[in-house]
Amino acid sequence: MSTGYLGLPVHGGTAREVATVINRINQGKINVTGSVTLAENADDTTLSDPRIGPDSVIVFMPTTASAAAELGTLYVTDQGAGTAKINHSNAATDDRTYRYAVLG
Repeated sequence: MSTGYLGLPVHGGTAREVATVINRINQGKINVTGSVTLAENADDTTLSDPRIGPDSVIVFMPTTASAAAELGTLYVTDQGAGTAKINHSNAATDDRTYRYAVLG
C-alpha cells in the first residue's frame, strides 16, 4: 500500500491541511495504488489490501514482460473486505509483477 499521503482527522483539519490534500488529489496523487507479484506454480494469488471492498474495482498494470503476457488471463474472484483472489495461469515464472489501483 502506498504511504506518505497526508490524511485528515475525522473531524476535519486546518485550512492548510485540507488545501494540501485537495491539491494532491487534483494532481492525481491519490492513495489507491500498490504492487503485487503473482504466485509461481499456483493458479491464484491472494491480494490483501485494506482498501479493497466487495464492490471495489481493481485495475492491473504489468511492470514486466512476463506480467504483460499474462494480463489477458487475469480475473478477480472471492473479493471481500480487504482481500481479493487473482486467478491466473499456473507457471513457474516468478516475475509476473503488477502495479494495481483499487477504486471504490
